[in-house]
This record gives sequence, structure tokens and C-alpha cells, in this order.
Amino acid sequence: MKWRLTYLRHLVSAGALVIALGFMIEPFLQAIISDYERLVDMDASTLNNSRATIGKSSRFDGGTQCVSKYQSRYPKVETTPDFAISASFFDGLNTAATHGYQNVSFTCMSGNCTWGEYASIAIRSTCFDISSHLKRTNLEESTDTTTSISRKASQATRNTETVDTRSPAASQTQSSAKWPDWTLEHLNLTLSNTAAKWREANTFSVLQAAVVADPNLTLNFKDSQTLLAAFTTIRADDSSVLGSADWDAAPASAMECGLELSLNVYNSSVVNNVLVEHILASASHKVPGSWLPLANFNQDDLHPDGLEVDPGTLESNSIYHHTFLYRDDYALDPDALQRNISGQFKITQRTIQSTVDFLTSLIRPDNDNATVKAVTQGDQPALYIYGSPILQPLFSQTDLNTTFDAVARGMSNAIRNLGAEPMLGTTQHLVRYYQVRWAFLALPLSLITIGTIFFILSIIDAHRAKVPNWKANSIATMVHGPDELLQRELRTKSHAHSLAIASETLAKLEWFPDGYALTAGQQSAAKISRPTTPVRDEEEHEMGAMRPPTSPQTPGSNVTLVEPQSGVGAERGGSRPVSPISPRPAWSSNQLQGVMSSFR
Repeated sequence: MKWRLTYLRHLVSAGALVIALGFMIEPFLQAIISDYERLVDMDASTLNNSRATIGKSSRFDGGTQCVSKYQSRYPKVETTPDFAISASFFDGLNTAATHGYQNVSFTCMSGNCTWGEYASIAIRSTCFDISSHLKRTNLEESTDTTTSISRKASQATRNTETVDTRSPAASQTQSSAKWPDWTLEHLNLTLSNTAAKWREANTFSVLQAAVVADPNLTLNFKDSQTLLAAFTTIRADDSSVLGSADWDAAPASAMECGLELSLNVYNSSVVNNVLVEHILASASHKVPGSWLPLANFNQDDLHPDGLEVDPGTLESNSIYHHTFLYRDDYALDPDALQRNISGQFKITQRTIQSTVDFLTSLIRPDNDNATVKAVTQGDQPALYIYGSPILQPLFSQTDLNTTFDAVARGMSNAIRNLGAEPMLGTTQHLVRYYQVRWAFLALPLSLITIGTIFFILSIIDAHRAKVPNWKANSIATMVHGPDELLQRELRTKSHAHSLAIASETLAKLEWFPDGYALTAGQQSAAKISRPTTPVRDEEEHEMGAMRPPTSPQTPGSNVTLVEPQSGVGAERGGSRPVSPISPRPAWSSNQLQGVMSSFR
């Protein structure tokens, strides 16, 4: 008997363990299968003509060039820049003003593509602060002296312009202010405010600009072999009222920004239809032996006798020359990149000549067109009138480094888009992968195993006890529950009384040779009750008809219930005898069929 009770406790514990593990199984089931997406290269043979491409240029040829010697001592060279180059320059200025971004043309059918490292001809911008080179000069008093800006006649490619501003405050300080001149001596470029006619007209010069193609006329590009043009600006102080003492005492600033031919190494990719590019390396070195006058071409008639000709040398040969000679292509050196880049990268003479002429023509020395004035009337704000369109972004945008970066990027994109052989890339598409993590199957499999064992043991135990198997029916509880006498006494009790004595009821499920039965103490005749209904007698009659015959109680079936170790019983230290509820033996098959037929 003791072993039997221990076995039952272990069996019940196994069932509780199965239920507890059931609450933990959900997270493990979710963790068994995981998925992720990965970009996978597509087979190029399946793409036909829809392969990934991006702009790349290894030979830049654009613009026109015409040389005429008709009735002229010097050859006249007329050029027209490539429209894409000129448009990209102004587009870069506009992009800098609107804080936008330009992309090179690309083709990517799936929206996800990659390209390996590749080199392309491009434009590079570099800006330097040259304010320390400014020289200030003042007039001791207002005079009729006019300070002019001198220019060298031989510097055909250097041009200057002036931005002027008028302010009502100037009329209050004409006689006392010592307005300054700011000069860059290497360019002979002066931002002048000492001219009497300007002072009398309350006109202030706030910006002076120049553009040159000769590296010798620059401070930071003297050794450059690829300089196309250098833009220099002198800007007056704009934090004080024009003409005031603070404005007069504030220093001016100067910037020098150059645009150079370069060879850039790009790393490009398209992710979700968005182009992402990085410049891995950049170099601006000419291939020795390129950009030299054509050897097999008679060029004597291009220059008069005695005119200095600068053909260039193998070691140093910049783009700019004082005279025109027919030359071979300008080649950029890929070895200067110090990367695994091979091939030839060339720019034709007409392309270089037309681009340089376009850049240097943006600021001309014509004072009628170069001067920008600001006219005011009363308390109205100054109205700026720009003689040249290029001066407006140079004056309105204080960060010239950002401005020329946008210009260089726009021109580089135009050069790459004009390339005849775009860079081919790899098209990718998203593939979803599913991964099974087998370790998380341990708990579900353990739960299934323990549950199966518990189910089998329950069947074996029920089979040994010869207890009929009932499914979703209360007949088994009613038939094998308390005996008829106890049921009658329970029915006579009111529901309220049954609830009152429920806590005092002592009942126990015991094993008898003929099966399981409930036993109760003698003083607690009614331990379980239910409400009385008008059909109670009819139910009792039906229960009596269905109940199987009872067998006499065996002497060994008496059960002694032990009182809890508290109260009076605990003090006596003894036990009291109880009368067991008569156990119900297992039914025969005929009896079971009779009961089931009564419910059909």
C-alpha cells in the first residue's frame, strides 16, 4: 500500500511537470526557426542588356576649337565648351545654394547593385585661405584721388570684377572715415574703397574677384600640372554697418579656390535605388611625354618671328601656355594613385582649351559689366545688382569650399556621363534564408516524451484498477462517488449549510481490492452537497436503477483517518475510527452497456 501511494504521488508530479513545461514551450518554438535576407549576385547571362552600369570616362573629348589666322598677326583661337560641362558648372553652384546633391547616371534593374574599384577622369577642387597675404592701405583724408586696379596686358586669361554696395550710413562718415584698400600683390588685385567718386556716391566695394589659368599667378597652385582655373576673391567685412568705424577697422578676407583635372578611384554601390559613392584615391599627375606639341606638324605659321613660344618639357608641362600650338592629348598618370589601376586616361586639346576659356570668361575685365552695385533709397535695404552671374553665388555663399566642391562634383559627373564605356557592375537581388536551430527543440521534444510517458502510465494505472473509462460525462463520478445513504443526507442539507460545514469535511480517496472509493469521518455525514431541485426524487430513482449491486465489505477494507495534529485530537495523541464509504467494484461489460444504453 505504501509503495502504491508513493507511485501515485510520482505520477501526479509527472503530470504537474508536463503542465509547467507547457507554459515554457512557446518561446522555444518561436526560436527554432529564424529567417534573414541576403543580397545574392544575379547571373549576368540572365540579364541580357539590363546589366548594372555607371558613368566612367577614360577619354574626355568635347567642345570645339577653331584656329584662324585671317588678317591677324597672332593666330585667333575660338572655342566653344561642351554644353554638359558649362551646364554642370552652374548646376553645381545652384546645388551648393540649395544644399542638394548630384548623382552620376547609373542603371540598376533590381535596385541593388555593386561595382568594383574603378578609375575615371574627374575634376577636383581645393580652397585655401590667403587672408594673411592681404595688404591694407589707407588715405589720410578724403581727396579726389582715384585708386585704379592695374592689370597686366600679357595676362590674357586673368580677369577681375568688383562688387559694390551703397549704404545711407556712409553719408555720415564721409569726412572722417579712412576707408581702406585691400590688395593681393601677386595678382595685383585690389578691393578699393578710397576712390573719391565712390565715397561721394556712398558706394562700397565688398567683393573683388579674379580668375586665372596660369599657375604662376597663384599662391598655392604653382606646382600644379593639371590646373584648369583658379578663382580668387577678396571680401570686405560684412558683420558691421557699411561705412562705420567698426567696418573700417575690420579686416578683409581672401580665398583661393582651384579646379584641377584629376584621376579618381571610386567605390560605388546602389542600395534600395540609392547611389552610395566613395572616392578611395585621387591624383593629379601628368604622364611624362604627353601634352607636347605635335612633332610631325608644321606650326611655324602659328606664331610670328621673335614671339616667345613655350612648348613645355617632359618633366614639367602645365596645361596653360602663353601661345597656342597643336598638341597631343593630355594624359593622367594612374600610377600616381598607388592602386591596381591600369589603362590610359586622356583629354583632348580642344576639350582642355574650350574648358579653360569657358572658366576664365566667367569674370571679365570690362568694368561696365563687372561692377556690381547696391543702390539704396532712404531706409530701404540695399539692392544688389550683379554685373556677372558668377558673382552672385560667390558673394551670397560665405563657405567657398562647399561651393567649389559642388562645382567639381557636378563637372565630374558630366565628364563621367560623357564616357563612351561605362563601368559594368553586378546586379543583386534579395533572397530570404530560413535557419533551423536544433538546440531549441530540446524542450518541445522533452515535453512530448514526458507527456507520452505520463499518458501511458495513466492508462496502465487505470487498467490495473479496472476503472471504466468515461469521456466527458459525470456518470462515473455520480456512480462511484458517495453511497446512497450519504447522497440522501447530502440532498437534505441546504446549500448554505453545506457551504458552512465544507471546511470541516474530511474525505480521502482510498484503494480497495475492488477499486477506488471515498471514505469520510463518522461525524461528517454530509461533506458534499448540491442544491435541491423539484426533480430530485426522479434523479435518485434513475441513479438507483443504474447503480450496480454492492458487494459485502471485506474486513480488510476498514480505513482509519488520522486527525490533524492540532486541537483536542492532537492532545490525546490518538486516532478515531471512521466508517468507510462502500467501495464500488468495477462493472462488467454487460452492466456498462446497460448504463450507456440508458443515455442514448
